[in-house]
Amino acid sequence: MSAAEPVTEALLRRMPLPRHEKGDDKNARGAVLVAGGCVEVPGAVLLAGLAALQAGAGRLQLAVCRSIAVPVGVAMPEARVIGLAETEQGHIAAAAAPVLAQRGARARAMVLGVGTMAGAESEALTAQLLEALEGPALVLDAGALAALRGCRPALRRHAGRAILTPHDGEMAELLEIPRTAVLADPLAAARRRPPASRPWSS
Repeated sequence: MSAAEPVTEALLRRMPLPRHEKGDDKNARGAVLVAGGCVEVPGAVLLAGLAALQAGAGRLQLAVCRSIAVPVGVAMPEARVIGLAETEQGHIAAAAAPVLAQRGARARAMVLGVGTMAGAESEALTAQLLEALEGPALVLDAGALAALRGCRPALRRHAGRAILTPHDGEMAELLEIPRTAVLADPLAAARRRPPASRPWSS
């Protein structure tokens, strides 16, 4: 496991945004698929999509609950919006996994879980995607993180291509330590191995 490195101004200067050469079109700059959100938190997907475009993505797809697909598309007309099967509570249903796996295989990067809540459907969706997905780099956030406890072999398939983005509370839960310990030394928490009781720890 490589050592964690703090995100500083110096680090960001060594990782500039992509330079677009004359004649490049959107296909040359790659595609990003952002899958997440729910009826109560649709804006998180929009923010993640905007960040992807600002970072240089040539094509953007947003995969959201079917009932909010049209307003999301109106809010971000430059994106292709995919309406997914949803639960009665307004969350993406696990049944959407095959569609996301197919779409994700054609993307250079996929963001999963942003704006979603932890729960059985979210965990099942993440687990199925980690098993089926081939190809893209992955960013796992919010509700997708809760599934990792039971997905050790599947997560290892994406070694070197997966980024986890827990906030301090989620990090504390993953490591089984107090939130105050994460806040006191975030870098040490990032370098810490999950406890052996976690099925996905290594």
